[in-house]
Amino acid sequence: MQNKDIIEKLRDDNHYYGDFGKQYISNSDIKTMRFDPEQFHAPSKTTVPMEQGKYFHQLMLEPTKAKDFPISDVTRRDSKHKAFLEEKGLDEALKTSEAKEIENLVAWFKDENNPKTKKYLEDIYSLSSSFEEPMVGNIMGYDFKAKADIVNVKKGYIIDLKTSKDVPRFLSTAKTWGYHTQAFIYQSLFGMPLTFIAIGKTPKRRADGTTYYDVGEFTPKQSTLQEAKLDIEHAIRHYEDWLSSTADNKIEEFVFKGQF
Repeated sequence: MQNKDIIEKLRDDNHYYGDFGKQYISNSDIKTMRFDPEQFHAPSKTTVPMEQGKYFHQLMLEPTKAKDFPISDVTRRDSKHKAFLEEKGLDEALKTSEAKEIENLVAWFKDENNPKTKKYLEDIYSLSSSFEEPMVGNIMGYDFKAKADIVNVKKGYIIDLKTSKDVPRFLSTAKTWGYHTQAFIYQSLFGMPLTFIAIGKTPKRRADGTTYYDVGEFTPKQSTLQEAKLDIEHAIRHYEDWLSSTADNKIEEFVFKGQF
């Protein structure tokens, strides 16, 4: 299959996250291979923060999908909420109040008169921008995949949107969440730099009573990308030693080892 056909197929989330997409290594795979290789390709459950992030992305980039986003019309997670999840076949869903919080955040961010976000709106919704753009390629001898939130071809960079509980701490937690390896993978596959735009989920009030949210613009340093390369190599060693079809070790015997 030609790369262009693969990329076109990966536009469908069912293929990207399904069996077809699992032929390719993603950044989330790298994180799993590094920190919990026994969970590689294991089923995982969604959480409320994950649902908030997904709803935010759909409202920002795929509003037609957001119209069908599952929202539980409850005030607390009780038996009614559980019944809703069972009916929809979901692990978790946002309550109406939680969905409204994200809707308010998006409305604030997309306000064309918002001086804090004007620059980003211009780049995100530029005629030269495309959304949810997949890419595949070879990194360190393995087939990788990625799906970029926004690719602005004219300005030659990728934008990745993150919702955050604490934007000021983004720099201190980025490597923990694997954002450095994400930057390395995306920049390798797309051939252009990646910028993270982090948006705080908690509304705040200034002294004059106006509402705002924290916004952060973050890019990786060259030394960070070098560290990411080493971490990806470490993940791949775990894969080769414990997970690949030619691995000499049994994953059931995996033990973390190291010196500190």
